[in-house]
Amino acid sequence: MSDQDLVQKKKPEPTLAQLQVCLREQYHLEVDVARWKRIDSYDDANFFCVARNKDDGKAAAYLVKVYNSAALGDEAKEGDMLEAYSLMLRTVQRNIQMPLEVPFPLSLHGKDAWHDSARMRDCLLMDGSAESVAVRLFHWVEGNTLSANGSSLPLMLQLGRALGELTSSLQGFRHKSLERYHMWDLVQFNSSAHLLEYVTDADTRETISQVLHVFNTEVAPHAEHFPKAVIMADCNDANVIVSDRGERANDSVEVHVTRTFNSLVPGEAERYAREAEMALDPTESSPSALNMHVS
Repeated sequence: MSDQDLVQKKKPEPTLAQLQVCLREQYHLEVDVARWKRIDSYDDANFFCVARNKDDGKAAAYLVKVYNSAALGDEAKEGDMLEAYSLMLRTVQRNIQMPLEVPFPLSLHGKDAWHDSARMRDCLLMDGSAESVAVRLFHWVEGNTLSANGSSLPLMLQLGRALGELTSSLQGFRHKSLERYHMWDLVQFNSSAHLLEYVTDADTRETISQVLHVFNTEVAPHAEHFPKAVIMADCNDANVIVSDRGERANDSVEVHVTRTFNSLVPGEAERYAREAEMALDPTESSPSALNMHVS
């Protein structure tokens, strides 16, 4: 079984009752059962809900993120990875050089800001088993995914610039949990070679073979000399939320971060800019400031 197959089998499938108990006991929130829904997510289980604070009676909208333990590691590694995410957010907030609101996971009821992860016991999983999983709670950000909203030249240029700014803010940031094997890391590109047999189109298979050859002969032998940094490794249009008016990138639903070649981010930023330049009207008005949420 591949790592990705395991991740899919271990995807959390919590019930509404389990979510209610978790938020009630650990966040002191009462979920409105008429106002909750599941949000599409590849590895984790994300939910929108409206919940009332049991202390002051005020209701608010939240994003509940139930983490996939197979994607994070065992419970000890999982705690380290979530700590890395929290430290990364604080580093971005301190160093970012553009208007950027950095939301943080909410702390548990009666705890300080560093107690920002709950546990859901006996959470149901995709394969029918059950296990303890980590849960985090964020304030809900209104908007649509970039894939559903559609693009504009200012929006895509802004997104490319934001990726560069985000990477710059993380220069020098290190955490042991991010020194890891990640199947989507360019450093591990050659580990995908065995998947070539599943590519049915001969021309596409040949193109991939050529790229693998170049990587193995021109990149891999010099990999230790390339600068590395912690980067956002999966900033695609399904992971970016734009505001209701479609004028700014506003949030990120799901984020994969790792320490890898930092040349990936300029390349990704350039790709967004080039796609925008080729496909869209450059006379459109400029977007407003970016807000991004790393969860």
